[in-house]
Amino acid sequence: MSDWNLRARALVDEYFGVVAALLVVLVLVGGAASYTAYAAPSRTTEERVVSSWRATGAFSHGANVTEENPVFPAGERVENRSVYFTRVSPVLSGEYVVSYTGADRGNLTASVHLALVHRAVSSDGTVYWETRESLADRRVGSLDPGERVAVPYAVDVPRATNRTAAISTRLGGSPGEPRTLVVATVRLDGRVDGRRVDRTLDGTLTVSSGGDTYRADASEPAVARVERTETVAVPAAVGPVRRVGGPLLVLFAAGGLVGLAAARSRGTVPLTDDERAYLSYRADRADFDEWVSTASLPAEAFDRPRVEVDSLADLVDVAIDTDGRVLATPDGSGYYLVVDGFLYAYDPPERPDEAGVAEATTADRDGDDHGDEDDSPTDGV
Repeated sequence: MSDWNLRARALVDEYFGVVAALLVVLVLVGGAASYTAYAAPSRTTEERVVSSWRATGAFSHGANVTEENPVFPAGERVENRSVYFTRVSPVLSGEYVVSYTGADRGNLTASVHLALVHRAVSSDGTVYWETRESLADRRVGSLDPGERVAVPYAVDVPRATNRTAAISTRLGGSPGEPRTLVVATVRLDGRVDGRRVDRTLDGTLTVSSGGDTYRADASEPAVARVERTETVAVPAAVGPVRRVGGPLLVLFAAGGLVGLAAARSRGTVPLTDDERAYLSYRADRADFDEWVSTASLPAEAFDRPRVEVDSLADLVDVAIDTDGRVLATPDGSGYYLVVDGFLYAYDPPERPDEAGVAEATTADRDGDDHGDEDDSPTDGV
């Protein structure tokens, strides 16, 4: 039996109640973890989108070819080009389209206003001056999901460029860069999926003239996204610690309780007197190791008067008092100290399992001896 086993039994014997209570607590903890993981998982709340819709507004642009030229047939319409030619296509036109999708039901009023804006702007966005004139207004009183409103516009680019230049001239010159823009402002109000709605969309189309050509740059489509959420209770995620650890903890702790009770009922938990003596000796050996040296004593040493001591600690106390040193045999079967012609000796107890083997061997040997005596011939008649 190992020293660890003996120490564990001694510890369990001394704190039996504490160990049993701890195992009971572990069973309860493992049971609770298993119950919440399988039988009644805990719940948490989360936000779920129950309906979602969005409204969008975007510019389209193009120009009709009005002058004969070798490239574009007169009367043709060119659309969504990066550059338009002022001489052959002087008027930029298109639509601002508003729609909303994704709703199950709804009824919106859409008001769309388009304005032509002239302004001078610095590189950092400072507006030095601005004029605004209406291009179009449209109001739709009942807009259903999936329907759209298209509001047309048209800008005479040479005329708009001249207008901007004339304003700068009237101002006696103007800092900043002149710009011409088509600005869209949209208001949506009504009810969608049973909820009140009031949203605004804005869009911009910038017209940049370079004399013989001009560009039309539309802003990104305006989007108004609306989501309706509700709080719902859902099972909380159960991690592997509770799913696997809970049952394992119950098995481990319950097994420990059963084993502890069985060992207690059989009387195998408390240490015997021999086992306690051996543990005490091993503790002394570890504590006083620095006072012990291994040596083989000469036979003459054992001719001295012998003084038996009860423990290794007592023998070390004598060594300390006499400024001596305890000598241990190489096999650890004896500890000695020579002081003033006396041989102080301590015989350590054998390891309990080794002692049992030795006793069994001795008993077998004695049995064999008695058997030989029984089998020996006797003097007869």
